[in-house]
Amino acid sequence: DYATEWLWFYNHERPHTANGGKPPLMAA
Repeated sequence: DYATEWLWFYNHERPHTANGGKPPLMAA
């Protein structure tokens, strides 16, 4: 699944804390 791979990559490159603790997709 593309979204899962993207989230995994994004979360490891930029920790959740960068988005106030929210997952990247939810921070948008």
